[in-house]
Order: sequence, then C-alpha cells, then structure tokens
Amino acid sequence: MRFIRPTKVFLFVVLLSMPAAVFSQASTIDRLKAENGAYTGLDSVKVDMLNRLALENQFVSILEAFAYGREALELSVEIGYVNGEAYAYRNLGSSYAIRQDFVTAVQLLEKAQALFETIGSQRGVADCYISMGHVYRWQLDYFKAIEYQKKAADIYVKLDMPERYGVTLHNLGENYLLVGDLKTAQQVTQQATKIFMEVENKQVLTSCYKVFGQIAFERKDFKGAEGYFKEALAISDELGKDSQKEATFDVYLMLAKIYHQWGRRSDEEKMLKQGLLLAGDNVLLSQERRAYTQLVNHYFFYKEYELADKTFDAFSLINEKIYEQQKIEMANMMEQVLQTIKVANENELLKQERRLQEERITLQQYQIYFFVFSIALLGMLALLLVRSGRLRKKYTEELAATNELIEEKSKKLEELVRVKDKFFSIISHDLRSPISTLAQFVVMLKTSYKNFSDQEMEDVLEKFDSQLTSTLSLADDIILWAKAEINQAPGINDAFEVNKAIEAVVKVAAEQLRMKGIVLQSEIGNHLMVSANRDQLEFCIRNILSNSIKFTPTGGHIGIGTFSEGNMVAVKIEDNGTGISLEKQSILFQSPLKQSEGELGTDGEKGKGLGLYLVNDFIKKNGGRVEVSSEEGKGSVFTLYIPVATAS
Repeated sequence: MRFIRPTKVFLFVVLLSMPAAVFSQASTIDRLKAENGAYTGLDSVKVDMLNRLALENQFVSILEAFAYGREALELSVEIGYVNGEAYAYRNLGSSYAIRQDFVTAVQLLEKAQALFETIGSQRGVADCYISMGHVYRWQLDYFKAIEYQKKAADIYVKLDMPERYGVTLHNLGENYLLVGDLKTAQQVTQQATKIFMEVENKQVLTSCYKVFGQIAFERKDFKGAEGYFKEALAISDELGKDSQKEATFDVYLMLAKIYHQWGRRSDEEKMLKQGLLLAGDNVLLSQERRAYTQLVNHYFFYKEYELADKTFDAFSLINEKIYEQQKIEMANMMEQVLQTIKVANENELLKQERRLQEERITLQQYQIYFFVFSIALLGMLALLLVRSGRLRKKYTEELAATNELIEEKSKKLEELVRVKDKFFSIISHDLRSPISTLAQFVVMLKTSYKNFSDQEMEDVLEKFDSQLTSTLSLADDIILWAKAEINQAPGINDAFEVNKAIEAVVKVAAEQLRMKGIVLQSEIGNHLMVSANRDQLEFCIRNILSNSIKFTPTGGHIGIGTFSEGNMVAVKIEDNGTGISLEKQSILFQSPLKQSEGELGTDGEKGKGLGLYLVNDFIKKNGGRVEVSSEEGKGSVFTLYIPVATAS
C-alpha cells in the first residue's frame, strides 16, 4: 500500500481552499462558431449570434466570452442596434462577475439595464435582474439575490412569459435553499416544476428535481431525496446528449452523499465515478475536480490509500489544467479589461459623433426649409402687392355693404323697440281694462251673490263669460300681432273647406250679434277648398266680422258669403254700419305703431288698433289679398281672397 506524500497532501489542501472557476458544457459552442463563420444576413443577426457565443463561453472560456462580447458591442454601436448593445453589456457584466470583479460587473449590468429601459424592453430589464441576482449569489449575498429574482419574476408575469417566470422561480428555489428557508424553497420550486411540465422544458425540470432532492436531504429525508435524484437522472437519460449536464453531475454527487450516509460503499463509489465520467466527457473541469476531491475523500474514509493516491494524481493533473487556464486568463485579463473600456469609450465617442452628425443634418434641413420658405414668401409678397389694389377696392365695397346692413339692422332694431313699447302699451291700456272689469265681477259675486235672484245671477254670469271671451280674444290678438312683428307667426298651410272656418267664426260671434240685435245673412258655397293657415284665416274672418258688429248699429244687418274667382276663393263680409272715411281707408292696414288709438264702436266698444293690420299681413303671407269698399254712413265691404287648394 502506497501513502500520499506530504507535499501532495499539502497541495491538495491548498487547492481545496481556493475559489474555483465556474465552467459549463460546451455542447453548442462548435455549432455557434460554425454559424458565426457563415453570417450572410443582417448585421443585427450577427450581433445576436455573437451575444449567444459570449453567453455560452462564460462557462467554458472566459477570454472568448470577453472577445465575443466586445465584438457584439462594437458592431451594435456601429449599426445603432441598441438591443444588441444592451445584451452585450449584460454578457460582459456576467463575465466580470464570474471573474469575481463584482464592481465592474454591476456597473456594466446597470448600463445594460438603462439601455433596455431606454428602448422600453421590459424583457431585457428582467434578464438584467436575473444576472444581478446571480452576481449577489456568487458574493454569498443570498437575500439580495432573492430580491433581484423577485423583480425579474414580476416583470415576466406582466409580460405573460411563463417559461421565463419559471426560470426565476427555479432560481428563487435555489436561493431560499441556501438561506435555509426550506418551506419557501419547496413552494416556489413546485410552481416552477408545474410550469416546465406544461411547456415540456425537461432540461430545467432536471434542475428542479435536483432542488427537491437537496431540500429533502437537508430535512434528513434521505429516502425522499434519493427518489427525487433518481427522477432527475431518469429525465437526463431520456434527454441524452441534450441533458442538463451540470444538474446531472450534482445529482450524482448528492446520491453519493446519501449512499455514504447509508454505508452503501459500492453505490457511493459508482455515483462518484458516474459524475467523474460525465464531467470528463463534457470538459467540465471544475466539476471534474469536485468529483476527484469527493472520490479521494471516499478512498481515505475506507482506508484505500493506494486508490486515493492514484485518484489524487489524476486530481493534480486536472488542477494543473485549471491553473494553466487560469494563468493564461489572468495574463490576459488586464488586456481584456482595457479592451472593454476602450471599446466602451470608443462607442460613446461614436455615439456623440453620430448625434453631432444628426444635428448637422437637421440644421442643414432647417436651412433648406428656410431658404425655400423665404423664396415662397417673396413670391407671396409680390402677389399680394399685385392684388392689393383689387382687394382694397373689394374691401371698400364690402365695408360699404356692411355699413348699409348695419344701418338696416339698426332701423329694424328701432322698429322692434317700438313694437316692444307698443306691446306693453296695449297690455297696460287695452288688456288691463277688461281684466279690471273681470276682477270687479268677481268681487261683486263674492260679496253680493246671496242677494241675486236666479235670473240676475244668470245675467251676471253671461256678461262675465262674454267679457272673459273678449279678453281672451284680445290677448290672442296681441300675441299674434307681436309674433307678426318679429316674423315668428306660424306658417303651416292646410287644405280645408272655407265654409268650415266661417262656421267656426260665426258660432263664436253669435252672442255678440244677439246682444246688438244684428241680423246675419250668409250665402256660403259648399266644398270650396282653400290652401292657407287655418288659424290665421279664422283670425282674419273673425276680426273683420267683429269690426262689422262693432260699427253696425243695433238692429242692423251683416252679410257674409263666398264665391270663386279664378284660382282664388273670396270671402265677402258687408254691413250697413257707419262706414270708413277715405282718409282712414288710406292708413287702414298700416302698423298700429303709425296709427292713433282705435275708434269706439256704436255701443262704445274699444278697439286695439292692430286687427286690420294683422288681417292684411296674414292674408299676404298666405298668398292672398284684401280689398275694401266703404262709404261713410252707408257701411263697408271687406273681401278676402285666398288661394284655391290644388288637387293632390
């Protein structure tokens, strides 16, 4: 039996105390490099491929990761591809984190995040949060790592990206496991497992089962842990070359620990050798060193010193490879840092130059616009000078027309003011008097109705009714007159029999005729159809008939008849009353504003001075005319001509 030499033991202890670089599988690197040599598409596609190479090489060759990241950064800035630039900074930041230059890593990741926020890429911001979480995890600040993973998870939920959300849940599960919160680690890993089952992402599913096994192991549930680890191995076997190599390797070493607890020596050794084989086949140098370390301890524990010595020799060779690679990396690291800084500075200068160029182009465009505008303005000024004479003449004529219109409107306004004054004058004089009479009737009835006989009461009420009817008619006339003065009288024409309108008017005037003992003779033709506003025509007939009654003495007679004359229907009303003088006839249809107070009737009836004015106005509006024939002391004849209704 051969024992390990003291120098080897010392070297072994020293190597175990040093931080190990993290390496990953390089299964896709060759494919990506081959694709990189065949770039023929857009430059942005090349940038995306360079960023993928930078990401993959972080766990295989940190120098190549830096090189790809720098190239992606340079090309992104050159073509203005901000998304590619942001991911280049993110990859470079992750590379510095692996080299444990956490200050530079955080600076680059923050720059990447700022660029993502500038273009509104929430996905990119969330990816930066994941990388920041890994940075703090590698610094053993697990709570800070959890904080950043949660930020990423919130964004992926809002963006409805379940698979990326599952990745953050998986990362949270690992971090909660490291801080000893096994319950939360179990919960979030279960959520992640459900998502990866739905999207059939078996690579990450392998890692989830590995976490479940580690949780069970920490709880001393070795049997449950073994079940989870075997489930992970089953998925790995199913995936074959596409399996999650690092997770599978960790599972082998965890199973070895379980079998060590159970004293199953051969199974423990088998798991360690399986992990060693997996690491060697996939050039996972760091994992290979871990496997050799645990295998050396295994042989020491069972006092198989010769096997321990041979295994340690192999372990030393792996360390030498790692140290040689680290020496090369360390030798070139400063150059890489300087190159990265140089590229970043050059990119900033390039951006500034681009901004200045854009400003110069914009300024030139403004100058061109100003020049064109100036020429156009001069042309417009010349045109305005040519047209100014004609425009001045036109404006003068328009001003004169406007002044004329203003003068006309002023006259109309003055007329309306006079209408208003006359309107209130009529209300205060003509309308107030009958209303006062009605009020006296009411007072008399309230105070003396008990002293009246039935016949007296009937007479009083009859007079009250007559006075009320007259007052309402007066109010209607005043309203119609006011509307006529401001051109708002109704203008809807109907086709109807003129005799119907006459009958309606005569019915209302029957009481007036009876009280003055006037005989009404009528010769009304049947079925004479007219086209007019019926309310207006009835007003006209009623007003003329009322005037005839007013100026015909008691016991007189009035005649009313109709006849056709061409395309007109005539309504003729004649009486044997006091008649109208020639002077009065000349102003008979003038506005009441230009007339004096109306004359009293044969029984002292008061007039309003506006009835005939409205008659003439309404008949004209309905397309007809009014003719008057009168002689003082012998009576008057009024004839209304209304258009015949045309057959539909």
